[in-house]
Amino acid sequence: MKSDSNGPLLGGALITEVLFGDTDGEGLRDHLSAAKQRGAQLALLPELPLNPWSPARRTAREEDEETVGGPRHERQAAAARDVGIAVLGGAIVTDPGTARRHNTALLEDRATLLALRRLAGRMNRREDHE
Repeated sequence: MKSDSNGPLLGGALITEVLFGDTDGEGLRDHLSAAKQRGAQLALLPELPLNPWSPARRTAREEDEETVGGPRHERQAAAARDVGIAVLGGAIVTDPGTARRHNTALLEDRATLLALRRLAGRMNRREDHE
């Protein structure tokens, strides 16, 4: 790890491609591998890296959301583990107690979920559109 007069520096990579058709996670692993090969220890993904652009639709779709540990969350976690890099990604996470959808940042290291952070505001509940 590099350092400067302020202490250790973390090498990072900004991945700008949204991978909503990447159902097996192979495309995500390719991007993470390339980032790691360039020296990154942390990859920053787009806001909802494995979703189609949700704000483009007025109607909330059940298939865009998941609970913690859902399929998009697991694809990001598996890719981080497989490649050996930390990943900051995200998903639309539904609160099982309220059915509210939240745009949620997911921070994974090489082994485990480190943090969940609901972003400002909330996504609409499906019932709000019905």
